[in-house]
Amino acid sequence: MSAAVVLSRDTLFALAAETMVGTPYHHQGRVPGVGLDCVGLLLCAAQLVGAPIEPEREDERCYSRRIESDGLVRGLRRRFDQVPDCETIGPGSIVAMWKRRRGLAQHVGIVSASGVDLIHVDARAGVTRSSLDGLWGNRIVTTFRLR
Repeated sequence: MSAAVVLSRDTLFALAAETMVGTPYHHQGRVPGVGLDCVGLLLCAAQLVGAPIEPEREDERCYSRRIESDGLVRGLRRRFDQVPDCETIGPGSIVAMWKRRRGLAQHVGIVSASGVDLIHVDARAGVTRSSLDGLWGNRIVTTFRLR
């Protein structure tokens, strides 16, 4: 008899994000395989694993391409649990990162099932995989997890 493998919901969340690699970038996109932005990646992956996600409000859907406030983190706090800084990130962790302005979260991604890569959305490459040891790992502002 073989033992059944049980994956955590966080790992399933990471695997759901990984299925979207290759989806083109589309500002405010919410359709896997057609077009996603970084927030769309989170919301679609969460929906695939059945996480209870509060719907986006109209003010959240009308964000610009250049986030200049803490609105991204406020939106993440409404839908996900913020993780204390002392906790280690792992598969399925949601990481908010700075992009243009140090310390201001302007981009989000999901840590891969292996725990060594970041699944996120690049304007040129679409949904892609990047090493957490590089540029993005050094830009993490705060971390969240599914509720």
